[in-house]
Amino acid sequence: MTKEQFKRYPFICRQIRKLSQPVQDTVMTSSKEFPWGPHITAISGQQNSELLRQYLAEKQEIEAFINAHKDEEKELLRAVAKHGTRWDVVRREIGTWKSPDAVRKRYDRIFKK
Repeated sequence: MTKEQFKRYPFICRQIRKLSQPVQDTVMTSSKEFPWGPHITAISGQQNSELLRQYLAEKQEIEAFINAHKDEEKELLRAVAKHGTRWDVVRREIGTWKSPDAVRKRYDRIFKK
């Protein structure tokens, strides 16, 4: 897993949320019976399910990467996945007294293994 792939996690989660919602709209149609007047019909459906499967597979791969680490590293990786690279926020999330720069270096070392 590269750092670039891992950084896509928030984007992937947003896309999954968007693609999981059904699409609904209304269209103007004509009646099937006499007097064949126009009326409004509601339609609904799923968005691109192939793309959704691809994003779900990527998300599962990233979560497997996180779960393959020790507990302290898992906590750091989950915080970065949740908040991005805002190191002061990540530092508070994991509850460490270390500087944001030290937290960033610890994160970078995970990907250099």
